[in-house]
Amino acid sequence: MISKLIARMLKNNTQDPIIKNMITLASGTAGAQLLGLLFMPVVVRLYSPSDFGLLAIFTSILSLLEPFNTFRYTVAIPLPKLTQTAMNIVALSILLSLSMSVVLGLILLIGSDYLFALFSAEALAPYRWLLVIGLFSNGLYSTLLAWSTREKHFATIAKTKIQQSVSSTIVKVLFALLGYKPMGLLVAQVVSLSAGTRAMFSVSKEEFLTSKRFISKKRMIFLAKRYSHFPRYQIVSKVLLSFSVQLPLLFVAWMYDSAVTGQLSLALMVLSLPVNLIGNTMGQAFYGEVAQIGRRNTERIRSITHSLIKKLFWISLIPFLILLVGGEFLFSFIFGEQWVLAGTFTSSLSLLLVSRFISSPFVNLLNLYERQPLLLQINLIRLLLMGLIFSLSTYYQVDVLTMIWGYSISLSFHYLYTLKVILKSIH
Repeated sequence: MISKLIARMLKNNTQDPIIKNMITLASGTAGAQLLGLLFMPVVVRLYSPSDFGLLAIFTSILSLLEPFNTFRYTVAIPLPKLTQTAMNIVALSILLSLSMSVVLGLILLIGSDYLFALFSAEALAPYRWLLVIGLFSNGLYSTLLAWSTREKHFATIAKTKIQQSVSSTIVKVLFALLGYKPMGLLVAQVVSLSAGTRAMFSVSKEEFLTSKRFISKKRMIFLAKRYSHFPRYQIVSKVLLSFSVQLPLLFVAWMYDSAVTGQLSLALMVLSLPVNLIGNTMGQAFYGEVAQIGRRNTERIRSITHSLIKKLFWISLIPFLILLVGGEFLFSFIFGEQWVLAGTFTSSLSLLLVSRFISSPFVNLLNLYERQPLLLQINLIRLLLMGLIFSLSTYYQVDVLTMIWGYSISLSFHYLYTLKVILKSIH
């Protein structure tokens, strides 16, 4: 049912293999998001805004560490023509993820108290071990996800999205009923980053066993050098992007308190639902397909890109108008009166939906055409723009809602600038 609905929204009969794969992915994500949305009114009543504020800081830390997890070599997995070559990149990515998790464990063992105190999140100190598990779990899932995208196991990827949603929801509710707060939210976040890993491994088990003999230290070193431009540019680029994405939550946590951070966290979570539902999943399938088409077939890639931009634009108008007009009412009705401020934030941030919707799925075109320096430039500009907005907010001591409006408008223009740069790079 979800597949047919999305196909109608895209005005496609699902015969185009690229659109068909995108619909498969989007359907799985849609099911996962709907399940999460159904239980969200229950979850937000079991935890306080302060609990969600700690979750936001926990998630922000993981996001900032994620670029170092596999040194971004997972992005290169769909690119090689030979399976043996891609398998060596898989092994390299897993090895790097394991190493970085050990390093993180040592760092947190020494300096976690100072790190958490910086963002008024001392309550996270007892759960630092979850950060280590979460980092490795995310690295393993991301690696297998890149492999599954390469092999076009989109139905399996879609199933993992459902597993993540169901598992994390069960953990949140069960831990809350047992009185383990905010631990339930943190454990659920780790589960949502890793559930489905076994399913993706199982579907490719034979390929892994067949290619195992081709994995060697010599090949991994060679490929690490061959694709060294990915970590060279993408680590810095991804750190800049992750920091700019998490900056609103970090700034609010520093400037205000964990309760306001929790309100903003829920607003951003709801805002990301339509983007994750269609935008990001389509971007994932899109990258897998264009990587197979090859960058030499520029006309084909350009045609697909322009067609999808138009479709995504019209789809984005629906959630944009709903959240802009009815944000406060929806949040108070669905989540309760204590979350009205989150609804106000969502109305202010709804402007981001359209520009983010039509630009985010196509960022990987810069990876396809190996334009990592350009991606670094885009993310650097974004970080500087965000820094300017929050610096002005601090200097003039503006209220949190004015700051959110400034953030929303400026970032919307940046997304449109990013899309323009991406389209110019296709040649």
